[in-house]
Amino acid sequence: MKAAMERARRLIGRLSAAIQTIFGLPNYGAYLEWHATFHPGEAPLSRRAFYDRHLKDRYGRGGLRRCC
Repeated sequence: MKAAMERARRLIGRLSAAIQTIFGLPNYGAYLEWHATFHPGEAPLSRRAFYDRHLKDRYGRGGLRRCC
């Protein structure tokens, strides 16, 4: 039973990451791994600050960036 629950959690995590990628949302887990590798000893951004920065970078420069 525990193994099935763990497989379900992993599947949900992968589906969530795929959906976020489709909609252009950043992956906080990947950011944490990157931050730990390249900035050990420094505190990473909180989840909220991470997403706020992403939204500002994406939409804060005078509107949407798109081809059409």
